[in-house]
Amino acid sequence: MKFWDVDKVAQDLRDKVMSEWDKTKYYIATLFLQLILLSITGLLFGYGANSYTIIAFAVSALVSYFSIVSVYKSCEKNQEISVIEALIVIGFPATVKSQTAYWAVYVVLLSGYYSAFITASIFTWIFIALTPAYYALFFSLVKQGVEKANV
Repeated sequence: MKFWDVDKVAQDLRDKVMSEWDKTKYYIATLFLQLILLSITGLLFGYGANSYTIIAFAVSALVSYFSIVSVYKSCEKNQEISVIEALIVIGFPATVKSQTAYWAVYVVLLSGYYSAFITASIFTWIFIALTPAYYALFFSLVKQGVEKANV
């Protein structure tokens, strides 16, 4: 499995070098990676369902919906890679990249918060924006892989 190279995974799909089991492994890895890594923040800081998390969820759902439609349209233009292949298999290295970016930003923001450069209310709103930003980056990387493989 490739952990970072979205473009190479997309090319492997285009060239039909992956078995269905290979695709299934990417699907399993992607699901576990997203569930585990995105849940860590809530577990560490005891976040529950409140107005902030509901806003973040709603915005994330909208971003995800429109991003999935965008990936679908990109796959539809050139039918070398199906949308399911793109979201599942390209999704794994895209998850690794977007999670890396998410946590890097989060650590920087958290250090700013603890060093009093960022107030609690600003930190809360930035934190709310991180979740939709994560999904926007994730789907953007998937779409980018599809488009590069279709060249």
